[in-house]
Amino acid sequence: MNLSSERLQGIRAFIEVAQCGSFTVAAERLALTRSAVGKAVSRLEERLGVQLLERTTRSVKLTPEGERFFQGSLKALTQLEMAEAELLDQRQGLAGPLRIALPSLFGQRWILPPLLALCDRHPGLRLELQFSNEVRQLRENGIDLAVRIGALPDSAQLVARQLGEQTVRLCAAPAFLAASGPIVSPRQLAQTRCIVARPGLHWTLRNERDELEDFELGEALALDDAQAMLEAALQGLGVARLPSWLAAEAIGQGRLRALLESAAPPGRPIHLLWPLKPYLPARLRLVIDHLAASFLPRPPWERAV
Repeated sequence: MNLSSERLQGIRAFIEVAQCGSFTVAAERLALTRSAVGKAVSRLEERLGVQLLERTTRSVKLTPEGERFFQGSLKALTQLEMAEAELLDQRQGLAGPLRIALPSLFGQRWILPPLLALCDRHPGLRLELQFSNEVRQLRENGIDLAVRIGALPDSAQLVARQLGEQTVRLCAAPAFLAASGPIVSPRQLAQTRCIVARPGLHWTLRNERDELEDFELGEALALDDAQAMLEAALQGLGVARLPSWLAAEAIGQGRLRALLESAAPPGRPIHLLWPLKPYLPARLRLVIDHLAASFLPRPPWERAV
């Protein structure tokens, strides 16, 4: 077989362009210039003697010949990458690097502890943890595993495993409730001091007919950070709507009291998410299974109360 590095680079560049429909995006994924990707694909077309891509100022599409070559070359490249991954897996076992993207506060509070425990048991693991609430593209940013809260994108290129559900709880300090009086209906919130994420915000809650409705709030404080909202609620500055995983400890200790439990809206799923691969490295399987065991059948914040 005479498969030079230049030919392999041209095939890889062609596959990336075909998958994302853009020379620019393909160049970013391959860490090359757009010109280098374009030349690599052009040399491939010249060598094969066929046009693989139809290029316009607005789009890039596969020709019929390009579609056939794409399917065959993608299969061959996937098999090559799988063979390489299996060999590395045999040599490294549970050792090696993994890049993991986590939501800032949730990741620090509930994902970091089990990961640190895993690293302690497997010193060969080299984890790079990124804490950010920004939703980043996994493949484009070289991320092996991510935790996402909320609806997932519809993608055949991603695999998901649900860890649990994020629900919210309305809560306030006992001293605040003693001063304001009992709150038995979401409609009372319009005359109650509330800690909100931004001015003018409404809270979507269940009404007396068990329907979702936006309720007006009496604003006391606007904070764009969940931890700051928790601290403000503990100081008795108003009613806060907090994720259960953040409020559970304070409620369990009696430092906060839960309100209007029947008015809580539906929860949002919490998922592990990783790019679809023909072969999953052992170290990635280890982390996925370890985190799942840490959360199931009940999330850790419920067990800690």
